[in-house]
Amino acid sequence: MVLGPQPASKRPGFESAEELAQWLVTMVALARNLHPSEVGLHSSFVELGFDSLSAVALAGSLEDRLGVEVPATLLWEVPTVGELAPHLWSLISSVQNSGRHSA
Repeated sequence: MVLGPQPASKRPGFESAEELAQWLVTMVALARNLHPSEVGLHSSFVELGFDSLSAVALAGSLEDRLGVEVPATLLWEVPTVGELAPHLWSLISSVQNSGRHSA
């Protein structure tokens, strides 16, 4: 499932990387047609059935929803949901601090 772009005013706001991680669990579950309870922070993207095509789709959805560049290869570089969340948190923080929208 690919979610459409969100206007900046409707993008999710997060108070912490942990809050982002919980949202990410839901996004990953939606992308794989799973219930969020089936996705844990230590779940690897490979175990969840992601391949290159679904990784590209998830990266695109995350870009649209978060307003930051998310390379599709990131899911292989940080292979679990729990590892991806702090990485995305730092991307979001960088963009907010600099005003740029690139990784």
